[in-house]
Amino acid sequence: MTYRTGVWVFDRSNGRVGKVLREVEDRVLLVDPVGNGWTAEASGLRLATGTERELAASLGNTMRRRSP
Repeated sequence: MTYRTGVWVFDRSNGRVGKVLREVEDRVLLVDPVGNGWTAEASGLRLATGTERELAASLGNTMRRRSP
């Protein structure tokens, strides 16, 4: 499956939610709300639900406030 840049997805392999930055062949570059990036296999992703996106954003905001 092809994912467009900016789409929020759920990575089944690690339970993380991230925004698609780029897709190359069968690998997708993702970033979470805090700015941590990782790559995942496109076959292991699905579109994130609204609740998953909201939860990831709220956790990201909490982590940013705690950072020095």
